[in-house]
Amino acid sequence: MQKRITLALLAILCFLNSLSGQNTTVAQTDAAGHREPLRVAIVISGTFDLLDVAGVREVFGAARQPIEGKTWEEGGEHLYDVYLVSDTKQPLQLGEGATITAGYTFKDAPPPDIVVVGAQNGNPPELFEWLKQQNEKGTQILSVCVGAAKLAKMGLLDGRYATSHHDYLPRYDEIYPKVHWLRGRRYVRATNNIYTAGGDGIAGIDLSLHIVDVKFGRRIAQGIADYLEYHSDEWKQDDQADSRK
Repeated sequence: MQKRITLALLAILCFLNSLSGQNTTVAQTDAAGHREPLRVAIVISGTFDLLDVAGVREVFGAARQPIEGKTWEEGGEHLYDVYLVSDTKQPLQLGEGATITAGYTFKDAPPPDIVVVGAQNGNPPELFEWLKQQNEKGTQILSVCVGAAKLAKMGLLDGRYATSHHDYLPRYDEIYPKVHWLRGRRYVRATNNIYTAGGDGIAGIDLSLHIVDVKFGRRIAQGIADYLEYHSDEWKQDDQADSRK
């Protein structure tokens, strides 16, 4: 029950923070002696799943340098700047019935360090062209749930290991036979810059925490999990295709 309540709160927080289209994080300047936060672009198109956005947004949005003697919320500089990007600035429909408007389009979005593609039914040409450009630049690309199908459709997962929602894997075996789809995996690294997460927004939380863990270390990743009261340890798994639980 507590886990369900926490997830519901995550979704509400994401919805409220996303209404303006942009995160309120302000990049620190070099003159102040601080690093600029890494940019995380969450892709939305058509009708999309809120939890795939909410979980990822809350993990990266909560990432910050801790300060001794202060609470997590009172901590140091933010490590990530999170924003929504789409092919349009018109309101987009959530699967739950509400709408959210992206702060940027693929044409005017700040260059991202990380791109997140969750479950969504939109297939605008601009999306695939933009993802192609980001992959060519070596941008870190994370898929959540059936967002992996976008990457598979582009051939980015051909000959690679990947995962997605378990209900869809039999279908993906047929549609994308060049991809080595793995069952029972929370997330897996397909290439040096592409990661795929499993069947729901919760797997997206695990992958996001894993990415923070790899980049900034266990202290910060665990601090985020504790702050969000997220008690799963599945984000501590290895991302290699041949690793086991």
